[in-house]
Amino acid sequence: MDKKMKIVDISAPMNADTTVWPEDVPIRVETLSSRQQGDEFHISKFTLGSHSGTHIDAPFHFLESGRKLSEIPLSQLILPVKVVQYDEKEHITREFVRSLPLKNVAGVLFKTSNSRWWENPSEPFHEDFIALTPPAATELAGSGLKLIGIDYFSIEPLDSENYIVHQTLLQKNIVILENANLSAVVPEDYQLICLPLKLEVPDGAPVRAVLLS
Repeated sequence: MDKKMKIVDISAPMNADTTVWPEDVPIRVETLSSRQQGDEFHISKFTLGSHSGTHIDAPFHFLESGRKLSEIPLSQLILPVKVVQYDEKEHITREFVRSLPLKNVAGVLFKTSNSRWWENPSEPFHEDFIALTPPAATELAGSGLKLIGIDYFSIEPLDSENYIVHQTLLQKNIVILENANLSAVVPEDYQLICLPLKLEVPDGAPVRAVLLS
């Protein structure tokens, strides 16, 4: 590996204190055996939802006939992306998306004011997060991008109807990366790696996401 290569971890920590979506199960870590209790080895048990922490949404998450997690090509999870800064207080607009130079990348990650909350991954869930407007999602769906990500729990506004943003993107087999920690990321081009375990679950999974530059 090139010694000059920079690796930035954009994954959420996964522990019992980590904030989760309000309707999701809390993350739990249990000790099944430990040397301190006289066992020969240490084994832990994890309980978490498939959309806990930094995670990807597979099309099946909202589309009955959509691709399942195991059907997503690895080439959609290891690809060149652009991290873009969005400083407005309103949701991301079509006009902003149209202004982005995205011809040389296969994915885009939106760094918004949501990133300020990453100073404390355990603080309460914020309902006023920044997300994509439906017109912005429509614009991105026609862009040819393979992956779209954002720095909080959902790419969809909390008051959205019929999950139109998710459906618009997933119908085009675009992978959605949510809850990425972009707080320390400089907006520029990177190589993204965001691989889940090879789980036989259909809707999505947590990932260890890193940016290489």
